[in-house]
Amino acid sequence: MKKSLIFVIWPLFCLFIPSAVGWNKSALIYHQETRNVESWKRHFMRVGEDGKFVGQWLFDHAILTTFKINGKDIAYGGLDGPDLVSLLDNLSSDVRQVDKAIGELLVTFPRNGGQLFQLSLAMPYIDGQDRTVSVEGQSYHLRNPLDLKNLVEWYIRKINGLRQSGELKNVTITVKIS
Repeated sequence: MKKSLIFVIWPLFCLFIPSAVGWNKSALIYHQETRNVESWKRHFMRVGEDGKFVGQWLFDHAILTTFKINGKDIAYGGLDGPDLVSLLDNLSSDVRQVDKAIGELLVTFPRNGGQLFQLSLAMPYIDGQDRTVSVEGQSYHLRNPLDLKNLVEWYIRKINGLRQSGELKNVTITVKIS
């Protein structure tokens, strides 16, 4: 019964939700240290057989994530303070490069409506194990629900700080807190 319900709900989600949140096509892009502005451009715009951009935007929303940070999988917990800071640094660098890449493409290939590209950043799994994580001089004991909540809010505040910094001209970071 539950499986058949998923098969009914998933197509409805795919049909209605993306346009309701302002995007129609999305991509999941993993962090890669060697990626530069030129390679980011190829993620957002179709390239012809001659290797040149053809003016067809591939999507209008991307989720930026990574598999591992400092050798640890972000989906299974166990991240410490330096891991969270490194993850944010990597994703923030990716956001800035994407912003620059899209800006350079927009010079030649403007988008209809002038809407900014939307980006979402990975939220790692922060386990509730009996340990302490320290970031920016603050310690959070993950077994304590309030500390766990405060650590997650710290992460979201850092993302919001980048979003509100004014340095991004061609992308916006969507943050939804429920």
